[in-house]
Amino acid sequence: MFYIERMNATAGKIIIDGNSAAALGCLFAGCTVVTWYPITPSSSVGGDDDEYMKEYRIGPDGKATFAIVQAEDELAAIGMVIGAGWAGARSMTATAGPGISLMSEFAGLAYYAEIPGRDLGHSARRTVDRFAHAHFTRRYSLHGLSFARRY
Repeated sequence: MFYIERMNATAGKIIIDGNSAAALGCLFAGCTVVTWYPITPSSSVGGDDDEYMKEYRIGPDGKATFAIVQAEDELAAIGMVIGAGWAGARSMTATAGPGISLMSEFAGLAYYAEIPGRDLGHSARRTVDRFAHAHFTRRYSLHGLSFARRY
């Protein structure tokens, strides 16, 4: 005969997956614009952001104070992030290895156009310099969200 006993090994700990943690980080960092194109493993970041922001980012008039957009492709996703940053919003996108390759052209545009990036008040050159450094070390960082590329 077998018995199941309750374990308290996780008592007092928060158990959360990485994408949900990234979505919470986005919320607490003040992001108001989130765009993404669904690609595994980052697809749930946008959905989690949507859930959290619907709970915590509704204005006193009952209207949303955020925008979450599922883009038609990776280029549109980063284009919206750059445009939102240019307009003054704190914005982010989520992607995976193949998506970052597609986004690199727009990241270059943001760099040369000196569009404000995640360092509010500074041009994107500082952000994209970090992006380039991250690219060559096989860690990707784009507008505040990091992914470790695994082989």
